[in-house]
Amino acid sequence: ELSSEVIRQVVKYITKLDLPVSFNPFDMYISIPGKAKGKLEGFSLDDFDISKLISVGKQLTEDDLRLMDLPSAFTSDTDLAANVINIKIDWDSDDDPDDDKLSGKKIWADDKEENRPDYIKIHIKDGDSEVEGSPITLNKSDFEGKNTWNWEFKLPEDADEDATYIVSEEWPEGYEHKENYVCTRDELDLTNTWHEEALDTVNISGQVIWKDKNDQDGIRPATAVVYLLADGSRVKDKNGNDICAETSQAAGWRFFFSEQPVKDESGKTIRYTVEECTTDVITGEDTPKTYAYAVSGDAAQEFIVINTHTPETVTLSGSKTWDDNDDQDGKRPDSITVRIEANGKEAAYKEVTVADNWAWTFEGMPKYSNGIEISYMLTEDDVDDYTAVVDGFDVTNTHKPETVTLSGSKTWDDNDNQDGTRPESITVHLKADGREAYSRTVTAQDNWSWTFEDIPKYRNGEEIRYTLTEDLVDDYTQYIDGMDVTNKHTPGKTQINVYKWWDDADDSDGLRPESITVHLLADGTDTGLTATLDEENGWTGSFTGIDKMKAGKEIVYTVSEDPVAGYETEIIDGRIYDSPNVFMIKNEHIPEYVDISGKKVWDDNDDQDGIRPDRITVRLYRDGLMIGWKEVTAEDDWEWSFGEFYKNNKGKEISYTIGELETDVITGEDGPGTYAYAISGDAAQGFIVTNTHTPETIPDEGLFTITYKLNGGSYKDSTADITEKYAGGTTILIHEKPVRDGYTFMYWQGSAYQPGDKYVVTEDHTFTAQWKKDEEETTDPTTDPTTDPTTDPTTEPQTGDEMNMGLWIAIMVAVALILLRLIALYRKH
Repeated sequence: ELSSEVIRQVVKYITKLDLPVSFNPFDMYISIPGKAKGKLEGFSLDDFDISKLISVGKQLTEDDLRLMDLPSAFTSDTDLAANVINIKIDWDSDDDPDDDKLSGKKIWADDKEENRPDYIKIHIKDGDSEVEGSPITLNKSDFEGKNTWNWEFKLPEDADEDATYIVSEEWPEGYEHKENYVCTRDELDLTNTWHEEALDTVNISGQVIWKDKNDQDGIRPATAVVYLLADGSRVKDKNGNDICAETSQAAGWRFFFSEQPVKDESGKTIRYTVEECTTDVITGEDTPKTYAYAVSGDAAQEFIVINTHTPETVTLSGSKTWDDNDDQDGKRPDSITVRIEANGKEAAYKEVTVADNWAWTFEGMPKYSNGIEISYMLTEDDVDDYTAVVDGFDVTNTHKPETVTLSGSKTWDDNDNQDGTRPESITVHLKADGREAYSRTVTAQDNWSWTFEDIPKYRNGEEIRYTLTEDLVDDYTQYIDGMDVTNKHTPGKTQINVYKWWDDADDSDGLRPESITVHLLADGTDTGLTATLDEENGWTGSFTGIDKMKAGKEIVYTVSEDPVAGYETEIIDGRIYDSPNVFMIKNEHIPEYVDISGKKVWDDNDDQDGIRPDRITVRLYRDGLMIGWKEVTAEDDWEWSFGEFYKNNKGKEISYTIGELETDVITGEDGPGTYAYAISGDAAQGFIVTNTHTPETIPDEGLFTITYKLNGGSYKDSTADITEKYAGGTTILIHEKPVRDGYTFMYWQGSAYQPGDKYVVTEDHTFTAQWKKDEEETTDPTTDPTTDPTTDPTTEPQTGDEMNMGLWIAIMVAVALILLRLIALYRKH
């Protein structure tokens, strides 16, 4: 059984002389002719040719050589070369170590060296196929004086180890003594015997060669029969039967036909051949159960009958399955070795790597041995840290990856969740070499702790570095120590601001205290905290640094105030105005008021002289300073009111007075065209402003009469017509409209003027009231619709233009009065 082992790898120095290389397993040698001798790892190297022990590896460069510690004798040798060689030993315990060579002899049994040819060629065949390198030439000059010519033949590397080699010789063309030699073969030796005269008979021999891997399939027959043919026809014996020779393994599968005539009756040289008798097994075709056959050689150098049967083979394939979580722990080797056992003995092996996709195929494995089907089994060399399970020709290697268990817990630093900010759950993430691998959602039911069990310890052979992270928790600061997490939350603080609102007319009555005291209550319970508010701090105060939450609920803060004499207290919570944590304490005191009013008294004989102004202006003074004014007209019935004013200022009663604005008419002196005025009363009782004017005395002669006919109405509770006398050129105001039950006053007929209009007296004139009955669109039925019965017949009727002009003036006067009233109200307030 052939084995091979690489012992070591060395650098051998050689020259370009291409000499054989000797070798000692313990030293480096310069090339020396010869063979390796000695022992290596217990195997004898005697007679081993060095070519079987070395194989060339890397060819070194000159730079490589410069780095070597070469012997000094070779440092300048330009022909020096070097090879990296693998030193290995091959051995076969049963076969000759020279089984890669053939050697034989050419024997001359002639004692006539002068008759021998100058050379002869030796052909070497495997069956009927010439072996690569054949023929070899043996030169007579190399063997002078010798009857035996020894030869050697180097077989090719791919030579069939089961081959049966046959040798034959080839004579030079035209060699004259060829017929005098008779050649016989013994294995690889050829003997040429000299005969002085040509023989009449010839002994014909041959051998049956079986090319069937030593009858591997067990179908080789026990015997073989060969027929002799002369010029293509089977040779008969004297009884007319075919001459045949039977041979067997006991006869070395050789056969003989003795003393056969060289020539036929006509003197022609007979050409002898042989053929094999066909059987059920020897059919001429190479099939799983039969042999093909072929014949070579001749009568002079033996016949060779070759029976060929290609043994059946099988192909054994398998693959490796790695059950190791994709080599998580990095234990998987670079290669494995699988071995095939045939009937319990190792027959082949392969080294398999990832480059082979961890798969293997053994092709051309014999199906039979000695005719019995071989039982094949696959084994694998042990792989460290793995358990192998073989299933047919597949192997599963199992390695349970190492695991670790990591645990951690949560610490809440939040004053027992005072603010109620602690979440119901948190999420932690376990990262493997910076990449997330696992996560856990953790709650109080888990006691805020976690465990990652049986997680891989390695990835790709490197120990995994695990780190823990946590999803951020609102309002908490995170601290991670290994697998533990601390979440810190500082309980929230808040501030309550208090503001004082004095609703007391700026302390007009002088009752406001110098300070007040405010108490802070939490969820209705007095906290014991107080704040003092006074004028110095702007009547404001704060409660700072107080807890915002309690037991997870926001504390409801309120305030209270010590009672303040003379005041009603109202506490306004800023929350209702979206202003939490702000309180407004309103202290209300209703101050004393005084209603300042008055009236105008005209002492002018009912404006006899017609100089009374349309309006007057009254001024209001507080402690001597004017604080307001008001225009007063007849529409106000010459009365006014400034409204209510504070009676006191900081506890002292205020002095209110009035005055009248002087004009060209109201001068303070009673004279022609002017009024004197006098003020009486006070703020509490009301003021009276009296304007006095003594009318001028004028005789009736030269006066004009102005008459107002009420036409069924009344004026100032009187139904009598109104008669007045005025000097020519006097400007008067047309009287206000009278009233009449069931009627609406329309206008004063006899003039374009309307009530309140100014009228310059230039003649006697009569104004007649015109009425419209309520719910009717017609005039009084007692009145002619076209003629006013009360109109002075001497008065010229009004035109439409005069009537429209009067209506327009009335509207303008009304608007002016409304505006004056609005201005007066504005100034009052």
